[in-house]
Amino acid sequence: MPFHHVFKIFSRALKRPLVAGLTLVDLAVYAIILLLGALQFKFYLRTNDFAYDAMYGDLARSLLHKGAYEFNFQPETTLPPGLPLMLAGVGAVLGMGMAVMFHVMAVCVTLGSLLTYELLRRIGNRGVAAAAVLLFASSPALFSFGTQLIFSDLPYFFLSTLVLLLVLNIDKPASVRTPVAQIISLAVVLALAVLTRSAGIALLIGLISWMIASLWYNREQGRQRILRFILPLMLGLAVQALWTGWAQRRHQLEWQLGGWPDSYTANLKIKSGNQPELGNATVADIPARVGKNVVDRADEFVKFMSGRWVSRFWSSPAIGGVILLIAIGLASSLRKGGQLHDWYFLWHEIIYLLWPWDFELRFLLPVAPLACLYLWRGFLVTRNYSLRSPETAGRWIAAVASFLAICSAAFAFHFASFPRDADHLRGDRLQPIGAVLFWSALAILGLVMLSLPALKRLRQTVHHFFASLPKSDLAGILKTAAILLLIVQVGRGARQELVIGRQNAHPDLRASDFYPDIEAAEWIAKHEPPGTVAMARKQDLVFHYSHHHVVWFPPISDARILMDGIQRHRVGVVVVTHPKHQYWLPAEDARFHALMKTYGQRFRLVHQGPADMVFELPSGGD
Repeated sequence: MPFHHVFKIFSRALKRPLVAGLTLVDLAVYAIILLLGALQFKFYLRTNDFAYDAMYGDLARSLLHKGAYEFNFQPETTLPPGLPLMLAGVGAVLGMGMAVMFHVMAVCVTLGSLLTYELLRRIGNRGVAAAAVLLFASSPALFSFGTQLIFSDLPYFFLSTLVLLLVLNIDKPASVRTPVAQIISLAVVLALAVLTRSAGIALLIGLISWMIASLWYNREQGRQRILRFILPLMLGLAVQALWTGWAQRRHQLEWQLGGWPDSYTANLKIKSGNQPELGNATVADIPARVGKNVVDRADEFVKFMSGRWVSRFWSSPAIGGVILLIAIGLASSLRKGGQLHDWYFLWHEIIYLLWPWDFELRFLLPVAPLACLYLWRGFLVTRNYSLRSPETAGRWIAAVASFLAICSAAFAFHFASFPRDADHLRGDRLQPIGAVLFWSALAILGLVMLSLPALKRLRQTVHHFFASLPKSDLAGILKTAAILLLIVQVGRGARQELVIGRQNAHPDLRASDFYPDIEAAEWIAKHEPPGTVAMARKQDLVFHYSHHHVVWFPPISDARILMDGIQRHRVGVVVVTHPKHQYWLPAEDARFHALMKTYGQRFRLVHQGPADMVFELPSGGD
């Protein structure tokens, strides 16, 4: 039997509805998502207490046990209370143990993945939805994040996806009446999403933009959408305003330093969040910031979804090509007004392209599956345009590919000439060469599409070659290969998750970058009086383990400013650690060295751990 007949029979079997309109593909995807969620549910980090971050857990316990949104003996005004409220609600029933909090993370990932598949299946197709969600859910990076950290990003991923799906359900033709219960449910979920992550403001701005675009392209449809979604929008805006007002009235800065822990709006003004001493950004700094963030996000997106290392240079096909296709896919989606998920993705990316901090994976997680959708749409738009207008498309392809080939060649030459840059560029020697070959081949293809007389015979040869292939067989072979590749990639990811899970079952906390902070905090708890104020870089862990008030050890190099703060806050002990990765600059060692150089006689070493030291100041730094 010919291959295409076999594939056609197999394809029909996969698409045939079985239960409640679900096909075999749907059931298989749901089963795999649940299985991967079960792995995360079971193989979380088995520690008796927090190992990396204690902020959200302590805030939840404060809500549950004291009825106050407090951390470190003062109101918390930077992190919104959505996740602590969720954890406190679950903890009131099941307790506030580490297992319960990690189980909440696993449930959020699983539910978010199921909802994402349903969303992408409706707005795209089953193949794209299955590939995007399964690659997302089987990512070892996602597994590590969800099984080792209690952060708000995964609950926000679940809530934001639920918002998009509810909007899709409510946005029916004008003749269909919308149940009030659905609108109220949307309003509640939207408000909770905004309270869970400050980036949820993208949902509100996206909803406003969508309404305006709807009015522009179809006035009647725009009015209908305003009537349906004005209540959720107003509740979301009200909740955001209430939280902002509450936080601003109670916000107190320990140090006059730009960036964290000031408001997120204030963070946008500085040049670098990781090195706030550089001061405020100028207009000239914005293009470089956006360019860096675009490359970082595309690079990490490809690595996250594929599990493969990518050289970080913008003209790489895995970076420049991906950025181009996602931009084309998003632009085509917005061309006639778009949908809420299109506007949400646009504003979410604008926020993080302007964000002045080094990239963190959690900034990407909530929208990674949507990026896959626009990547696919960009490919389809490019392909269809090339078929409709081959000569025009050929000019664009030849010009863009030639430019990128030249840029890749320049990068490859620089890489070969300055091998010391290899660590900074995060790549290998072969990927730049591969990029030159890829873009050169694409440029040649663009020239072939131009139908120039000198290339006419070559173009006809290529055309006859593809025309001679059995189209049904070729399509079947490509789809089968894609399915097999997806199965291999998901299996590879699940295997790596099991390896991480076994490590989580027997963790070595001494290898953690934050173990020195924990060790020092435990020493303070045993040897320092309850009223002693500590100063440390990892404020949350030192407070959690020491039960002392902790002042942040800020990234300030001026010894006089540091000593003034020590005296003002009556700091009694200073924790100095030697982390492998310096999140803040200038480095902690350099900051304390400046203090010792000027005020060394005031500090007395009272404890030295494996990678930490505790210095005491008599009479609170006076």
